[in-house]
Parts: sequence; C-alpha cells; structure tokens
Amino acid sequence: QQISKDPSVQKQLLRLMALLKMPGVKFTELFERLKARYSATTLLLFGSALAQIVASWASGLPLMAIERYAPQLIARYKIQPNKIQPTRRVLEMLLDVGGTQLAGAAVAVIVQKLKIPAVDRVAERSVSAPLPSFPRVL
Repeated sequence: QQISKDPSVQKQLLRLMALLKMPGVKFTELFERLKARYSATTLLLFGSALAQIVASWASGLPLMAIERYAPQLIARYKIQPNKIQPTRRVLEMLLDVGGTQLAGAAVAVIVQKLKIPAVDRVAERSVSAPLPSFPRVL
C-alpha cells in the first residue's frame, strides 16, 4: 500500500508499463502492414514456417556452439556428459533439419497455390484475431 502512494514510484511504474506496451504496439503496427500487403493464407502458411525456422535455429545454434566451444557450461545437463558428436554427424543433422524445413516451406507453397477454401477460412480467422499484449506474451 505504501509503495502505491509514493508519487515517484507511481511515475516509475507508469514508465515501466509504457515500456512494456511499446514492443506490442510496434508488433501490432508491423502486423497491420503485413496484413495490408499479404493475404491471410500467405501470412498463416509462411509466417508459421518462418517462425518455426527462426525459433529452431535461434535456439539450436547457440546450444551447439556452447557444446562445441564451452562444453563445461552444459555438461551437467547432458545425459552423456563426456560424449561429443563428431563434426560430420553435426553437419548431417544440420542438413537434415534444413531439408525438413525446406520441405515444410514447399508444402506451404503448394497449399497456397491450391487455394483450398478451408485453409483460407482458417487463415482469415487466425489472422483477424487480435494479437495478445506484449506483457501477456512474456
């Protein structure tokens, strides 16, 4: 109760709330521009594929780099702490993941070209739903 009555703290809390809302406002503006430029089906199919690709590489590559260059940081989390994969196997895995993601993008292109009404309806419903606020996403 005391914190909420202090004007300097209230001012800081309002500033913090505005900062937390700012990324959400920017994402909403960006999404509105994307909706104006691309169809709902394109946004759903390629946006989903792109989000999956970015998320998997952004999370996987740093972990592989840590395992390769600073294995002591993650040794306690590994099932086989002393086991290190040879470079050839890592490259094979990267090619496999990249190929699978490329195949997913190809399927998205095919589905978009087929113009399936059910996909268009789902895409329209998904794209027209309001975006969650940035604090809620966090």
